[in-house]
Amino acid sequence: MHNPYESHLAEKIMGASPMELSVMLFSAVQESISRARKCLYEKDIMARSAAVSKAMAIVVELDASVDESRGGEVAKRLRELYAYALNNLQRGHVIQEEQPFIEAGKVLEILREGFVACQPATVEAPAYHTACSTPESARYTYAA
Repeated sequence: MHNPYESHLAEKIMGASPMELSVMLFSAVQESISRARKCLYEKDIMARSAAVSKAMAIVVELDASVDESRGGEVAKRLRELYAYALNNLQRGHVIQEEQPFIEAGKVLEILREGFVACQPATVEAPAYHTACSTPESARYTYAA
């Protein structure tokens, strides 16, 4: 069966620049973290595991795209932030607590904002939504 959403997404991916692809991945990882937090609250271990696995796979992909030979110190620091996010995702899943998920989400959102800022002004970055059925205490709050 033909899914028009998947066709549209495939078109967006195929026509995206590397920077746009990175922003898409950052948005997707935020959606996965949000789902993991929701599943933690709902005590749905299987779904939480799937969401955390997806989030970790996305971060691994982002990390693999870093070229330290061309990026120097910035690339090294970026990889350290990805490692921090991965550690927090794994930790949150293992200890079944929300705070590590929140920390990973904060770091990755800051990085997403940086990638968005580096794009040409004509490119509109996709935003992620946390409007899921989680309790208010489980929603993202970013203090400035």
